[in-house]
Amino acid sequence: MNQYIQDALIHAAQQSEAWSKLRLGRFTGSGISALMTKPKSKEARDAGLFSQTALTYITKKAMEVITNQSSDDAYGRAIDWGNEWEETAIKQVVKSMKLDESTLVLKPQFKLFNDYTGCSPDAFVDYDGMQAGIEVKCPFNSVNHYEHSKVKSSEDLKDIAPDYYWQIILNMIVHKMPQWIFASFDPRMPEHRMVHTCPILFDIADAEALLQAIEKAQAIKMEIINEWLTPVNY
Repeated sequence: MNQYIQDALIHAAQQSEAWSKLRLGRFTGSGISALMTKPKSKEARDAGLFSQTALTYITKKAMEVITNQSSDDAYGRAIDWGNEWEETAIKQVVKSMKLDESTLVLKPQFKLFNDYTGCSPDAFVDYDGMQAGIEVKCPFNSVNHYEHSKVKSSEDLKDIAPDYYWQIILNMIVHKMPQWIFASFDPRMPEHRMVHTCPILFDIADAEALLQAIEKAQAIKMEIINEWLTPVNY
């Protein structure tokens, strides 16, 4: 991508067409957990191979490069619900944690870690003497909010909702922040149960494992792209 075009796209608002364009072919927070799923067979795990879930994600990113079209198939009432309530949820998180709302930054711009990895947080806020990110979920299914309420530590989040754990780890890597706030919000709950929050701390071992997985995934992605673009002689 032309550097001037890329620099302009980086300032695009979240959910905009330009924002979607910048994400094409790149590993992002919303899907990064796929790279950390384990293969079904012990042999594959011992060999350090990717799971089929991971390979599917890598292939999707390769095809985005080939077609210049997003492979994101996230749509429906649950997505609309989350988008509808996200800003309210973030403000309720800040209120419930008694944080300074004047330090709140909603929907920060997409930030690249390298040419093939990046993410865009839900928000930033001052927390415990330094800036932290916020990852808020607004489940359409209230059972998921109940499950989120069981998250009391980083390890709980990794066990209960690994998709969100690895999303947060990538965000902390990209934005160079040692702490993040995981939150779940459901306006249909009793007032004292509407918001659940849990600080998540940076884990260097998990960060290193994620970065190694990204490098391996990028190599496979480029193999797919190069193979697919190479003319076939019949």
